Amino acid sequence: MHSIQSTNNEFNEIVAIIEQARQRAFRAVNRELIEMYWQIGQYISEKVKSNAWGKSIVTEFASFVQSKYVGIKGFSAQNIWRMKQFYETYAGNEKLSPLVRELPSIGLILCTSKDETVVEYALSRSMSPALVAEYKLHLPDKAILENKLRELQQLLNENSDIEN
Repeated sequence: MHSIQSTNNEFNEIVAIIEQARQRAFRAVNRELIEMYWQIGQYISEKVKSNAWGKSIVTEFASFVQSKYVGIKGFSAQNIWRMKQFYETYAGNEKLSPLVRELPSIGLILCTSKDETVVEYALSRSMSPALVAEYKLHLPDKAILENKLRELQQLLNENSDIEN
């Protein structure tokens, strides 16, 4: 006969399986969203570069999407320009391009940052978007930041040594 404690432990194991599946599904949806943002950004960028599109066409496109998908959010003209900016910021960077496309929310938050040190660190640590945004609000000069990042890395390494 199972005790209540062992049954609860078994239930918690099942709940952990459910949570892991939910997280995998969330990451899969995010990857698809970022791929869509990337492709839209690329398309808009190419149209702008060829002088085929400008602000008025992007505004018309935003209205078109909103009329076709009533209630959809995230496709304002301003957000479409951000998709273009996101694509243009990372398209030429072979090192960061795959990372920002894999971790979309962080990539979108960082898309205005040209400081590759900050972007690469955040992406390599899978930092939450909220933490990255908060960090950027209080960002010190680069020398101080690099020193703090080294300290944090050392602390993380020490903690992982203790756990192992």
